Amino acid sequence: MATVEQPKSEEHLPFQGKTLECKNQFFGGGILLFDGYWRSEEKGNADAELERVKLKAPNLKKEVAIRRIKNEDCLDGWKDVSDKLVKGNLNHNNILRVFGYEEDVANGWRYFALEPYSATLYEYCNGKYKGAMPNESQVLYQITNGVNYLHGEGIVHGDLNPLNVVIAAQSRPVRIKISDFGLSKFSYSKQLSQKKKEGEKPFEMELCMRKYWTLSEETDSLEGIKDATEDVIAAGCILFYYLKRGKHLFGNDFESILIKFKEKNPVNLPELGENHFAYEPIKNMINPPGKGFSWLQVANEKFKKALSLQVNTSQLLGSGTFGQVVEGKFNGDPVAVKQMTTTTAQKDIIQREMNTHIELNHVNVVKLLDVADSADNRFTHLALELCAGTLADY
Repeated sequence: MATVEQPKSEEHLPFQGKTLECKNQFFGGGILLFDGYWRSEEKGNADAELERVKLKAPNLKKEVAIRRIKNEDCLDGWKDVSDKLVKGNLNHNNILRVFGYEEDVANGWRYFALEPYSATLYEYCNGKYKGAMPNESQVLYQITNGVNYLHGEGIVHGDLNPLNVVIAAQSRPVRIKISDFGLSKFSYSKQLSQKKKEGEKPFEMELCMRKYWTLSEETDSLEGIKDATEDVIAAGCILFYYLKRGKHLFGNDFESILIKFKEKNPVNLPELGENHFAYEPIKNMINPPGKGFSWLQVANEKFKKALSLQVNTSQLLGSGTFGQVVEGKFNGDPVAVKQMTTTTAQKDIIQREMNTHIELNHVNVVKLLDVADSADNRFTHLALELCAGTLADY
């Protein structure tokens, strides 16, 4: 009788399914996700069908990040959340997409194909990522916007930390996205603890373990978490962590953070300064009131008003096949805002126009000042240098 081959270690277990291929190397040089590919099977999607014809390929093959979870470690509702993400029923610019998933029945794993990203907030705040970022008000707005959207859909994340807030900078506008929710019973703490035992986890990454971002007595298990309050507190801590580039709101070392967290004493909050526009929102978020009121929504609205780009859609300057041009202000100065509908078909057009503006950086070419999503995620806004008129007007 032949001996049964034992599953290989995590670092050397590639998986190839019908639509998903997991490579034996870690995504982005990290230690938690894998590199891989996802072959799209979007039947009935006209845009995907058109793209397949252009590529002369039966399937669209996308580079993805692969999250792998043991079958028994998946939350009871994992399939419902995954299917909603795959079908687009959970669709938001500040939520990381899931393209699909497959099961390795023989070895008891589920593999999830995630939208790739450029870095985590942890990497940015520790100087490991130096690429493009939204401006400060946009980062705060987008983090709260993503978490607020999840809560509106009845989903509590339960494990918000700097590893689960990611930066998608592959194209403009650069977006901050919330990831890794609704799938696993366990936070990243379980994996980080194992990596620490194996001597593979950088010491500073320990701060991303769940116990430093929640008041919950459970440090690893996410089973049965329904109180959104924990997310609001964690989000407040993450906002401060971003603003102070890696410093925790409740202390400067692991022991003091745990102590001050339980005492609800944010000892580092004064470092932000009472005049900072995020001071009051963060202060309120870490001391949330009872159910029925959310400081997260209040903070999100305040950060929206603080955005460097403000758009006045009621003041039309012009229109065309591309969309409309309306009045706006960027950092307080008047600008023209080109409003383009964000659809799959339009994405390439929008990207091409942004790239052209960037390449043609000249005093005699209208300047592109900023790119941002509309509050309802329906439009992409291009903030352009305001001109007095056209030659035809003259």
